[in-house]
Amino acid sequence: MKRLTLLMVMIITVCLAFAGIDEYYTFNATTGTYNAITGTVVNGVSSDDAVSEPITIGFAFPYGTSVYNEVKVSSNGWIGLGTSQANSNYENILASTTIVPVIAPLWDDCNLGSGSCEYLLTGTAPNRIFIIQYNNLKWNLIPGAPMFNLQVRLYESGKIDFVYGSSTGAPTYPSASIGINMLPGGSGWFYSITPGTPATASTTIENNAVTVWPGEGTIYEFIPAEAVPNDLSAVSISGNTYPTAGQSYNYSIIVRNQGSNPQSTYQVKLLLGTQEVGSVNGTTIQPGEILTCTISWTPTTAGPGVLYGKVVLAGDQNPDNDQTPPLNITVQPAGLQSVTIGTGDQTARVPMDFFYMNSLFECLYYPDELGFNGATISSIAFYNNFTDSPANGATKIWLGSTNQADLSSGWIPSTQMTLVFDGNITYPAGINTIMIPLQTPYVHIPGNLVMMVQRPMDTQYYSSSDYFLAQTIGNNRALKAQSDGTPYDPANPPANPTVSGQFPKTTFFYTVQSIVNDLACLSISGNTTPSVGAATPYTITVKNNGTAVQSNYTVKLMKEGGVLLGSVPGTTIESLQTLEFTINWTPTEEGSTYIYGEVELAGDEIATNNQTPHLNVTVSPAATVVVTVGTGNSTGRMPMDFYWKNSLFETVYLASELNVGGLLTDIQFYNNFSSNLTNKPTNIWVGETTQTDLSAGWIPSTQLTSVFSGNVNYPSGQNNILIHLTTPYAYGGGNLVVMVERPMDTQYYSSSDVFRTQTGTVANRTRNVYDDSIDYDPANPPTVTPTAMFPMTTFTFTVNGLGAINGTVYTTGNVPLPDATVTVAGTQLSYTTGADGTFTFPYVEQGVHQV
Repeated sequence: MKRLTLLMVMIITVCLAFAGIDEYYTFNATTGTYNAITGTVVNGVSSDDAVSEPITIGFAFPYGTSVYNEVKVSSNGWIGLGTSQANSNYENILASTTIVPVIAPLWDDCNLGSGSCEYLLTGTAPNRIFIIQYNNLKWNLIPGAPMFNLQVRLYESGKIDFVYGSSTGAPTYPSASIGINMLPGGSGWFYSITPGTPATASTTIENNAVTVWPGEGTIYEFIPAEAVPNDLSAVSISGNTYPTAGQSYNYSIIVRNQGSNPQSTYQVKLLLGTQEVGSVNGTTIQPGEILTCTISWTPTTAGPGVLYGKVVLAGDQNPDNDQTPPLNITVQPAGLQSVTIGTGDQTARVPMDFFYMNSLFECLYYPDELGFNGATISSIAFYNNFTDSPANGATKIWLGSTNQADLSSGWIPSTQMTLVFDGNITYPAGINTIMIPLQTPYVHIPGNLVMMVQRPMDTQYYSSSDYFLAQTIGNNRALKAQSDGTPYDPANPPANPTVSGQFPKTTFFYTVQSIVNDLACLSISGNTTPSVGAATPYTITVKNNGTAVQSNYTVKLMKEGGVLLGSVPGTTIESLQTLEFTINWTPTEEGSTYIYGEVELAGDEIATNNQTPHLNVTVSPAATVVVTVGTGNSTGRMPMDFYWKNSLFETVYLASELNVGGLLTDIQFYNNFSSNLTNKPTNIWVGETTQTDLSAGWIPSTQLTSVFSGNVNYPSGQNNILIHLTTPYAYGGGNLVVMVERPMDTQYYSSSDVFRTQTGTVANRTRNVYDDSIDYDPANPPTVTPTAMFPMTTFTFTVNGLGAINGTVYTTGNVPLPDATVTVAGTQLSYTTGADGTFTFPYVEQGVHQV
């Protein structure tokens, strides 16, 4: 089993109100009925050592002095409150001061590869319950290990239940923790439960070696402490941490009524240190209710400071919780502006890789992202989430201006840039903003901004979980290299770096004159496999980065070589507004090329953002139909799992999703890889079935047709993986079965090598297995629990020699009959009539047919 180094997130907070968790919760063990739910499947956790993206609870969940609106679910049997936990954390430590706050019904080195997790919100306010259910959770990944079912219930009142269901046997090599913990963590701030008759609880001694399943029908309750009549708490404060002097900013202060009486006569204040800088009168707040109060503040003096929120209630019986934890700010000088590029929805070891002794990183920032033409950049901020605080924070940063559209041709050496920082930076553990004032402010001229960051050779390396917040936009804007033995020379960077679209969330602080006239062509989207002779629409997105309203401009669809394919006149676009334009293209010749969007505006001040990135397309021959199944709004390691040396995948695409017949010539998947993998063996089988899912088991390869067995390139970044079938398949219009094998390899790759996926309405359409030692036989696949997830897939069919059948089904009196099933005799084609009784089979072999 692969076990990654823990990412331990330290959140420093001020907890003044009580001495420990037992002032907020009491524990009780009871029994009841385990009622399984059917809810929304949690994507991305049906594997080993996985953690979900944030999931919205549906109400503000009060917990200690905090409130949480989201959770993250780990396949290792715990649920994180909020979004701070980035790793799956298989090592169970309820007494941790970093893996906190977590709700842990069965925290151990568990596995959901054969199971799933789902959630459901029930009830009505203020008595709603958010239920998270683990199905077939393996307590340790051992062949033949038993499976366990359990739930966590979060009540709107703050109550927590662990409800235990059925199991298929005794656990294998168990060593679990059961309980909850709360900020600030450590002794006194957790409940550790030891199952038994009766179960026992401790807030100071953790039992992290639980070996006994609590048993079906067991319920562990964590009950909020009884409230006093009058108690308002100031829970948190949020807002801009780098405001500019002379500009107004809004700060949000969350207030919670922890008392049993409603309150309407109170004030909420904003404090700069001990000085009051703003206040508002509170509105009526019911017991248990949580409100957000907004206070405006215009800072006057540049420099560091600390903001607090405070609630003032006459007769408050618990004044120790009246003030929020601090919000550290740094007020920027008047006239200074800032722009943050990126959402930080990923974590990565860029721009500095402390897991290696030496690293070099370079990326581009584009004018439409920066929002300025020429400017003087005086500071840069990154956003870290570190396990530890490296002793050596030596950092070098270079900035430059370039007209290169990407870095696909290689590094821009430091000799072509300006060294703006060379010094030591403190990178604290936990979640922090890393502010770096430049030693040499950089004057950026119009064009793309290039940044190079070096971690000079150190004598040691640190945790693999020393991450920065990052995101992936595009494919070739960033380069990265790392080594323990080779000191990199920024003036002569190494060959063969990792090329990707991933770069750190970055804030630039600058002074600039505003841009008046600038239209940016941001993106182009549309069918990447159009057909000769078929009109295909493409959507081009344009943004007005300037201050002037524009109405006299042209949006163009262009092809490789600067060929104009079509254009439309622009419509009025306000400052900072974004509009979409659709232009049709009818290809005249087949083959691979690229297209792009372009905006043309007289007097445009930034010409480098007038074209979109290229959209690679492959034009199919005439009489070709392309069908895409799925939206790709999630990610998963299927149909090929490169995190394991061997994988086998199979799914069913319904006839109603394809609604076509013809010769299947190509299959396309959509990847987003961290690794750059070339010539990877890939085997594909297809066939047809009357089954609508795989609930009855795999359909072995012996019942399918081998359509591809060869090598495929899976590049890093976001790509369309088009596979031309060596043996085209004559598809008759039934439910299409696709099996994909990653034959046994000698190595595995990144867990971030994912494909675009989604979870559809067919609950058991997919089976998927993976292993490092078991070489799965496609003719005799192993038993595995089916899932609803499947990859976004595009199929290309040739429909030469096919015609169409259209008609209407009538009942007595020539009344159109809806919801009637119409089939074409001798085929598997089927159609359900619409409200008007009509049906259509757009691709049927020419000739006489009976329907």
